[in-house]
Amino acid sequence: SMKEDLEGFLIPVINQDLCIECGKCRNVCGFKEKNINVLNNQKVYAIKRKDISKRMESQSGGAFSCIAEYFLR
Repeated sequence: SMKEDLEGFLIPVINQDLCIECGKCRNVCGFKEKNINVLNNQKVYAIKRKDISKRMESQSGGAFSCIAEYFLR
């Protein structure tokens, strides 16, 4: 099942009371390639466009359209 972690993100959790160690859940889980314990302390970058009217038209804080306009110029 999916449970919220301390930061509010959903992560898969195996119910050990129901588990028969068949491995099927691990074979289909999208988290199988990732060690979810290593996802802490990653570097992130935040950006928002200064022009509030263009920022409000965007779902990404205006970052993509601003970067695209720069490269198209």
